[in-house]
Amino acid sequence: MILQRIRQFIRAMRAKITPDDIALIERHLTIEARPLFFAMAVIDQCHAVSVARTAMKIASQRKSCDVDDGLLARCALLHDVGRRNGDMGPMGGVWGKTLTVLLGAAFPDWSRRRAKSGKGDIISRWLFVYYHHASIGADMLEAIGLAREAGIIRRHHDIGSDGDEAELKILREADGLN
Repeated sequence: MILQRIRQFIRAMRAKITPDDIALIERHLTIEARPLFFAMAVIDQCHAVSVARTAMKIASQRKSCDVDDGLLARCALLHDVGRRNGDMGPMGGVWGKTLTVLLGAAFPDWSRRRAKSGKGDIISRWLFVYYHHASIGADMLEAIGLAREAGIIRRHHDIGSDGDEAELKILREADGLN
Protein backbone atom coordinates (compact mmCIF):
# COMPACT_ATOMS: atom_id res chain seq x y z
CA MET A 1 0.00 0.00 0.00
CA ILE A 2 2.78 2.45 0.91
CA LEU A 3 4.72 1.68 -2.28
CA GLN A 4 1.60 2.23 -4.38
CA ARG A 5 1.03 5.61 -2.68
CA ILE A 6 4.66 6.60 -3.35
CA ARG A 7 4.23 5.66 -7.03
CA GLN A 8 1.01 7.70 -7.17
CA PHE A 9 2.81 10.70 -5.70
CA ILE A 10 5.66 10.46 -8.23
CA ARG A 11 3.15 10.13 -11.11
CA ALA A 12 1.24 13.14 -9.76
CA MET A 13 4.38 15.26 -9.79
CA ARG A 14 4.96 14.36 -13.47
CA ALA A 15 1.32 14.50 -14.59
CA LYS A 16 0.65 15.63 -18.15
CA ILE A 17 -2.22 14.97 -20.56
CA THR A 18 -1.00 13.71 -23.95
CA PRO A 19 -2.64 13.92 -27.39
CA ASP A 20 -3.53 10.20 -27.06
CA ASP A 21 -5.26 11.00 -23.76
CA ILE A 22 -7.23 13.83 -25.41
CA ALA A 23 -8.34 11.43 -28.16
CA LEU A 24 -9.57 8.94 -25.53
CA ILE A 25 -11.44 11.67 -23.66
CA GLU A 26 -13.07 13.00 -26.83
CA ARG A 27 -14.02 9.50 -27.94
CA HIS A 28 -15.85 8.67 -24.70
CA LEU A 29 -17.12 11.91 -23.15
CA THR A 30 -19.97 14.03 -24.37
CA ILE A 31 -19.53 17.74 -24.98
CA GLU A 32 -21.43 18.37 -21.72
CA ALA A 33 -19.17 16.05 -19.67
CA ARG A 34 -15.84 17.35 -20.94
CA PRO A 35 -15.87 20.61 -18.92
CA LEU A 36 -16.33 18.54 -15.74
CA PHE A 37 -13.37 16.37 -16.69
CA PHE A 38 -11.15 19.34 -17.54
CA ALA A 39 -12.15 21.14 -14.32
CA MET A 40 -10.21 18.50 -12.40
CA ALA A 41 -6.55 19.07 -11.59
CA VAL A 42 -4.19 17.61 -14.19
CA ILE A 43 -3.08 14.98 -11.68
CA ASP A 44 -6.68 13.79 -11.35
CA GLN A 45 -7.19 13.91 -15.12
CA CYS A 46 -4.13 11.69 -15.62
CA HIS A 47 -5.35 9.34 -12.89
CA ALA A 48 -8.78 9.12 -14.53
CA VAL A 49 -7.25 8.35 -17.93
CA SER A 50 -5.11 5.61 -16.35
CA VAL A 51 -8.16 4.17 -14.60
CA ALA A 52 -10.08 4.21 -17.90
CA ARG A 53 -7.31 2.39 -19.76
CA THR A 54 -6.99 -0.18 -16.97
CA ALA A 55 -10.77 -0.67 -16.76
CA MET A 56 -11.08 -1.23 -20.51
CA LYS A 57 -8.23 -3.74 -20.39
CA ILE A 58 -9.89 -5.63 -17.52
CA ALA A 59 -13.22 -5.63 -19.37
CA SER A 60 -11.62 -6.96 -22.56
CA GLN A 61 -10.05 -9.81 -20.59
CA ARG A 62 -13.43 -10.72 -19.05
CA LYS A 63 -15.61 -11.11 -22.09
CA SER A 64 -17.77 -13.53 -20.13
CA CYS A 65 -19.23 -10.65 -18.11
CA ASP A 66 -21.81 -8.31 -19.62
CA VAL A 67 -20.13 -4.89 -19.66
CA ASP A 68 -21.24 -1.72 -21.42
CA ASP A 69 -17.81 -0.56 -22.60
CA GLY A 70 -18.93 3.01 -23.25
CA LEU A 71 -20.52 3.34 -19.81
CA LEU A 72 -17.41 1.86 -18.20
CA ALA A 73 -15.09 4.28 -20.01
CA ARG A 74 -17.28 7.29 -19.10
CA CYS A 75 -17.45 6.24 -15.46
CA ALA A 76 -13.70 5.71 -15.26
CA LEU A 77 -12.96 9.10 -16.84
CA LEU A 78 -15.49 10.89 -14.62
CA HIS A 79 -15.15 9.02 -11.32
CA ASP A 80 -13.25 11.84 -9.57
CA VAL A 81 -14.95 14.94 -11.06
CA GLY A 82 -16.17 15.82 -7.57
CA ARG A 83 -12.59 16.85 -6.83
CA ARG A 84 -12.04 19.99 -8.92
CA ASN A 85 -8.76 21.79 -9.43
CA GLY A 86 -8.08 23.91 -6.37
CA ASP A 87 -10.46 22.00 -4.08
CA MET A 88 -7.52 20.43 -2.25
CA GLY A 89 -5.02 23.24 -2.44
CA PRO A 90 -2.42 24.59 -4.84
CA MET A 91 -0.30 22.56 -7.25
CA GLY A 92 -3.36 20.61 -8.34
CA GLY A 93 -3.94 19.44 -4.80
CA VAL A 94 -0.88 17.19 -4.62
CA TRP A 95 -0.07 18.29 -1.08
CA GLY A 96 -3.70 18.46 0.05
CA LYS A 97 -4.43 14.99 -1.25
CA THR A 98 -1.20 13.63 0.22
CA LEU A 99 -2.07 15.09 3.61
CA THR A 100 -5.66 13.80 3.54
CA VAL A 101 -4.54 10.30 2.53
CA LEU A 102 -2.05 10.26 5.41
CA LEU A 103 -4.57 11.65 7.90
CA GLY A 104 -7.19 9.15 6.74
CA ALA A 105 -4.78 6.25 7.17
CA ALA A 106 -3.31 7.36 10.52
CA PHE A 107 -6.42 8.91 12.12
CA PRO A 108 -9.50 7.57 10.30
CA ASP A 109 -12.10 8.39 12.95
CA TRP A 110 -10.72 11.87 13.60
CA SER A 111 -10.43 12.71 9.91
CA ARG A 112 -13.97 11.52 9.13
CA ARG A 113 -15.37 13.61 12.01
CA ARG A 114 -13.37 16.61 10.81
CA ALA A 115 -14.71 16.14 7.27
CA LYS A 116 -18.41 16.11 8.28
CA SER A 117 -19.32 19.65 7.27
CA GLY A 118 -16.32 20.78 5.27
CA LYS A 119 -16.63 24.14 6.99
CA GLY A 120 -14.02 25.86 9.05
CA ASP A 121 -10.35 25.47 8.33
CA ILE A 122 -8.71 24.34 5.11
CA ILE A 123 -7.95 20.85 6.44
CA SER A 124 -11.65 20.26 7.13
CA ARG A 125 -12.47 21.37 3.57
CA TRP A 126 -9.82 19.11 2.05
CA LEU A 127 -11.04 16.16 4.13
CA PHE A 128 -14.64 16.88 3.13
CA VAL A 129 -13.73 16.78 -0.58
CA TYR A 130 -11.54 13.69 -0.06
CA TYR A 131 -14.33 11.71 1.61
CA HIS A 132 -17.31 13.08 -0.34
CA HIS A 133 -16.00 13.60 -3.89
CA ALA A 134 -18.00 10.62 -5.18
CA SER A 135 -21.32 12.17 -4.11
CA ILE A 136 -20.26 15.65 -5.20
CA GLY A 137 -19.33 14.32 -8.64
CA ALA A 138 -22.48 12.22 -8.94
CA ASP A 139 -24.61 15.30 -8.27
CA MET A 140 -22.72 17.18 -10.98
CA LEU A 141 -23.25 14.32 -13.45
CA GLU A 142 -26.97 14.08 -12.68
CA ALA A 143 -27.24 17.80 -13.41
CA ILE A 144 -26.05 17.19 -17.00
CA GLY A 145 -28.23 14.12 -17.55
CA LEU A 146 -25.71 11.33 -16.88
CA ALA A 147 -27.83 9.45 -14.34
CA ARG A 148 -26.41 5.95 -14.97
CA GLU A 149 -22.87 7.23 -14.64
CA ALA A 150 -23.82 9.18 -11.51
CA GLY A 151 -25.29 6.06 -9.89
CA ILE A 152 -22.08 4.12 -10.40
CA ILE A 153 -19.74 6.95 -9.45
CA ARG A 154 -21.69 7.71 -6.28
CA ARG A 155 -20.88 4.17 -5.07
CA HIS A 156 -17.34 3.69 -6.38
CA HIS A 157 -15.81 3.94 -2.88
CA ASP A 158 -18.52 1.89 -1.14
CA ILE A 159 -17.91 -1.67 -0.08
CA GLY A 160 -18.95 -3.97 -2.90
CA SER A 161 -21.93 -6.29 -2.90
CA ASP A 162 -23.03 -9.19 -5.08
CA GLY A 163 -25.69 -7.01 -6.71
CA ASP A 164 -23.23 -4.43 -8.03
CA GLU A 165 -23.17 -4.04 -11.79
CA ALA A 166 -20.10 -5.23 -13.68
CA GLU A 167 -19.06 -1.68 -14.59
CA LEU A 168 -18.93 -0.68 -10.91
CA LYS A 169 -16.91 -3.76 -9.96
CA ILE A 170 -14.39 -3.13 -12.74
CA LEU A 171 -14.20 0.59 -11.92
CA ARG A 172 -13.35 -0.20 -8.29
CA GLU A 173 -10.70 -2.69 -9.36
CA ALA A 174 -9.11 -0.34 -11.90
CA ASP A 175 -9.17 2.59 -9.45
CA GLY A 176 -7.46 0.42 -6.84
CA LEU A 177 -4.73 -0.47 -9.31
CA ASN A 178 -4.04 3.16 -10.14
